[in-house]
Amino acid sequence: MSSSSDREREEERFLPRIFREGLRDWMEEFLPERWWEPSLPRRGRGLAWGPALDFYETEDAYHVEMDLPGWKKEEIKIQKKGNHLEIRGEKREEHEVRKENYIRRERRSGSFVRTVPIPDDADVSSIKAKFEGGLLHATIPKKEEKKKPEIIVEIE
Repeated sequence: MSSSSDREREEERFLPRIFREGLRDWMEEFLPERWWEPSLPRRGRGLAWGPALDFYETEDAYHVEMDLPGWKKEEIKIQKKGNHLEIRGEKREEHEVRKENYIRRERRSGSFVRTVPIPDDADVSSIKAKFEGGLLHATIPKKEEKKKPEIIVEIE
């Protein structure tokens, strides 16, 4: 059985610490979202919150699902930006109670942005989204593959 220090030495042999840290910094700077650590605080940017997102592939499309209970369709915006699908939500609520001796006002607001890379074989002109019962479902169809005619080569 190997100890943790043996594993660390083994990792160090194949991937020096300076490279591992440099790679992490590069990923944080250039990738639109820390997909390897979703919804965690980002260095120097405060707490980053985002609803959980499921991305899966079927034979003819890619699918994105997000649970957004309590949200309204009007509070959510989906758009294609470059080679990413951006899902953005902003919510503002105000509640006021007036009684004989006092007035109580409560306000809260919040927002999120999640981005999903769009695969190369996606048909971006046919993206559709549906929001029902607090579940957002976006469908990104795959491009139709053009069948190339089969060519038989004669062997001499």
